[in-house]
Amino acid sequence: MPALDMDRNPDALPPLTKNQSKQYNEFLVWVATQPAVKSYTVIALRDQRNDRIVVIDKTILPAAAHPDLMTGDLIVDIALATGIAGVTMNGAPYANNNNFVLNSSKNQLIINTATLAVPPVGVTQTYVVTINEV
Repeated sequence: MPALDMDRNPDALPPLTKNQSKQYNEFLVWVATQPAVKSYTVIALRDQRNDRIVVIDKTILPAAAHPDLMTGDLIVDIALATGIAGVTMNGAPYANNNNFVLNSSKNQLIINTATLAVPPVGVTQTYVVTINEV
């Protein structure tokens, strides 16, 4: 095919082959049948729930501790106990508002992680629970 001189004759286009003509025609039909605005499907959204995530360092937990996967509570198997003597948070006395519960029938200390106060950003809270053993 001879080279085209587009500077002298900008309307000069090479003739289309039969296959090219068919492809262009199919493309034009496809473009003509597409909607002016395409709909879309959202694949991700920001989680709007107010759930909080409690992180527990498993490396410092006793071997008898395990999470309750249904409630998120932390359960610690303990020796026979009659009650909770006291709770401290970061060394200061802490009012235990059902955050730490003793289940004497199963010999378990249950830590209701969802009821613990949310610490300020960058602050770690350390709780010490003292129990009355039998």
